[in-house]
Amino acid sequence: MKCSACKQIDSLAHKLYMDKNNNLMDDSELTAFQILHPEDKSNTFKKVILCGICYEKIKQSNSKVKLVKKRSTFTQLSKAKANNNPKNYYVCAFCHTPNEPLRNTCKNCERILFSTEYDTKRISKYQLSDKKTSRQIIDFLVVTSVIAITGFLVYKGVEGHVSKYTTNAPLEEVVSDHSILAWRDGSTYNGDVKEGLPHGKGTMRWTNGTTYVGDFFEGDISGSGEYIWQNGQKYIGELKAGKPEGQGTMYYQDGSTHTGMWVGGEPK
Repeated sequence: MKCSACKQIDSLAHKLYMDKNNNLMDDSELTAFQILHPEDKSNTFKKVILCGICYEKIKQSNSKVKLVKKRSTFTQLSKAKANNNPKNYYVCAFCHTPNEPLRNTCKNCERILFSTEYDTKRISKYQLSDKKTSRQIIDFLVVTSVIAITGFLVYKGVEGHVSKYTTNAPLEEVVSDHSILAWRDGSTYNGDVKEGLPHGKGTMRWTNGTTYVGDFFEGDISGSGEYIWQNGQKYIGELKAGKPEGQGTMYYQDGSTHTGMWVGGEPK
């Protein structure tokens, strides 16, 4: 049956009667009134259908119901329709939609809420609020994790193209002519490149002032070249993996020099 106030369908709706003063009576109360006041013929009663929610609201607030007849329908004008904040909800076993109490069918899928074949859980409005908050937190964490993992993978993918010998700063960009590499800390390379790595002849400049001009092999300083440190010390000769290796001359800051064979960056 359709509620005369909220227009919702409720198979367990209450059948009531409303007098000229908008007071509600059930069948027993109407019968008692007619027996006690047989002389009152002027009082007429209108039949009203109220769902469980509207009935409980009106009963608890003791407010009168004002119904206006328009095009064979009734419109609720009482406060019962405005305030609808139940303490408990019943969760549909099929679509998991929280439903207000005193409903017989789910407001979402319209299936019967209560049956012996399945359980319908009851949760409080606080549990419903906590559940929504928890779901929002989980969604936020999932999105944040996806963004973080994606950023990390992109970062590592870019970092994989950074030269093994140079700086801790990852590669930022490769200029379109494939001869200039730049790092986030400001270090640059200008020279021959193979598969995104310094390979061949080139010049590497670090932000601390150190400079190397010479041979590179697959991202490593290997071959012959000139290595100048920020303090003025300089090495000219053969290198391997960024260190003096082979024949070369070291020019120290104090003006002294050493020429000869080098192994692992140390004179032999």
